[in-house]
Amino acid sequence: MSLHSDCFCLFIFIIIDNVFTLSEVITLDWLQLHVRQVQEQYGPIMGRFTILKAPGQTKQFKHIYSIYEGKEKVATMVGRPHSGILKPDSGLMKIENRFLYTDTVKELVTNLLEDLQLAFKNISRLDIACDFNQFMNNLSPERFIHRFAFGDYVKLMKTKFNIHGMHRRTNTFEYIRFGSNTSTLCYYLYNKSIEMREKTNKPYITENWRNKGLDLEREIWRLEFSIHSNPRGLVYGDTGEVVPFSKLDVLDYYQDVYRGLFHRYFDFRKEDGQAKKERMKKIPLLELEKPSANIMRLVPKLDSNRMDKIFMKMLIGTNAEMREINFEVSNKIAELIKYYSDSRELETYLRNKFPDYYEKFYVTPDGEINSTNKNYKPVPHESKNN
Repeated sequence: MSLHSDCFCLFIFIIIDNVFTLSEVITLDWLQLHVRQVQEQYGPIMGRFTILKAPGQTKQFKHIYSIYEGKEKVATMVGRPHSGILKPDSGLMKIENRFLYTDTVKELVTNLLEDLQLAFKNISRLDIACDFNQFMNNLSPERFIHRFAFGDYVKLMKTKFNIHGMHRRTNTFEYIRFGSNTSTLCYYLYNKSIEMREKTNKPYITENWRNKGLDLEREIWRLEFSIHSNPRGLVYGDTGEVVPFSKLDVLDYYQDVYRGLFHRYFDFRKEDGQAKKERMKKIPLLELEKPSANIMRLVPKLDSNRMDKIFMKMLIGTNAEMREINFEVSNKIAELIKYYSDSRELETYLRNKFPDYYEKFYVTPDGEINSTNKNYKPVPHESKNN
């Protein structure tokens, strides 16, 4: 073989290698804490931070605070609940998005809790995202959604889903969501480049992509998991170590959290007519190593029926009676009500029939504190076929 042929083959190999090289970037995208010991009033200076009371209220809380370090806003906090069911010193703190893309977010949270003299209870919402250009084997995310929508791919585990797209001469798909509005876990695959262009441009995200080696000349997609309702945490199978969501240490392990969620919930197979989906060929998607950790108490919800609602109503009645007799027993029954609601599709029933209990168990300031719309519907554009 001639020198020119050798060079040509090497050149082709480099091109092919670049086409199939995959880069993924796992980051935090939402961090919301449940805190206690929220004060009735704050002075303007609290240690390293300036805290300013914002005008207005939210549906669940009387006070809204904006928190600054120097001239930069670092967090928003709501406190002093309207409902008597919640403890009067309860509050929620949401960290500003840009600080979630730094290596110092845990230090920031620790400093906020210390200087504002707050007691950390748990993480009430945690969103973790992975950004990438394409799936393995040169599979574009749009093509993946298309094949799932038309039945070529099937998903392990039953779940609700929604797809957004655009029809012109052909159909284009830019968003798919798994899970309902009240699910403990929701996850989304969507075109992040379009969201950044048409909705909110965040230069720090673009810089993070550039630093991590993503191709900014191509569309960048995001697969994001949103965890609500305080799952118990991570448990490592090899050591038995438990990292609970009631401790901030889980922020050191969020990439393991993501990989555990990905391998458990984003498992798709090639439809080949077999009776059991588990036996179908698995679709390779992202090169994420499977961790030895599993998420505790993130289980698919069972469908509720009439007997479940009757049982829930009896539990709530018993809880109300026990409040006057034994407060500790009443609290245990409340925990059972929450568990039963979480394990079945009963949140809507609670919201309609027992709104006080729904507020107690599922209160969040989403949509009221600088909320990101996770029901994002992308602006139509001419899609590139990959």
